[in-house]
Amino acid sequence: MGSDSVHLGLYVLVKFIAYTVWCAVGIQLLWSFERAANVQLITAGGTSSQRKWLLAAGYGLLRLLMGVFFGILIWILGTMVATSIVAAPHRDFITYLVVYVPVRLVEWTILAWLMARNSARSIGYGWRFGGIAISCLADIPLIAAAGWMLPVGRFFC
Repeated sequence: MGSDSVHLGLYVLVKFIAYTVWCAVGIQLLWSFERAANVQLITAGGTSSQRKWLLAAGYGLLRLLMGVFFGILIWILGTMVATSIVAAPHRDFITYLVVYVPVRLVEWTILAWLMARNSARSIGYGWRFGGIAISCLADIPLIAAAGWMLPVGRFFC
């Protein structure tokens, strides 16, 4: 039980750090668009670097919480897909791709919209697809802890 708690804690920490760093990339993209358009950046409360990382940590936490919320949908869809292709080779891998990737696109799209809601520009699909890749890569510690089995059916995205 204790080992499972440690694995879960590390998993959540890895996800939070990965999401925070990727959100900082998104913020930097938005700010570079605004600099190019000669829009004044609001940096009240510290340097723009400090503000970027504070915002990124907030968005990273929000993305983590979205993963818990959407994870319930993942669990339902994952179970449905996995049981419908029970005899297929690489069933878990197929289920992971068919369920997790589209849901993660929705999550990163919502986050991109929230991040750019006060901007003249939006964050493109390249950043969103990068977020999907980051989400999948951040699953590696969980996959490793589970004996290299894909986490199909888990409720956290």
